[in-house]
Amino acid sequence: MEMNAMEDLLLQELSELYGAEQQIIKALPKMAKAAHDSRLRDAFELHLKQTQNHVERLRKISKMFGRDLESSDCEPVAEIIKQGDQLIATTGA
Repeated sequence: MEMNAMEDLLLQELSELYGAEQQIIKALPKMAKAAHDSRLRDAFELHLKQTQNHVERLRKISKMFGRDLESSDCEPVAEIIKQGDQLIATTGA
């Protein structure tokens, strides 16, 4: 595999991670708001801050290659978020 191909593969994988992290960033505030326990709410808020840091690191890495990351939905993360939304709707949170 040529260096360009390896670089393309790396950037593709980073883009997938970037998309998953973007989905999580959108979902966590809703989850934190729905949490009845303050410790759980705090955990969601901490996770949000950590995820925002992950996104920033991914952006920095992509800039090192002189490219922007494309964001697309990650199906496994989308399914987890969907299940969380269903649980929130069921519990009336």
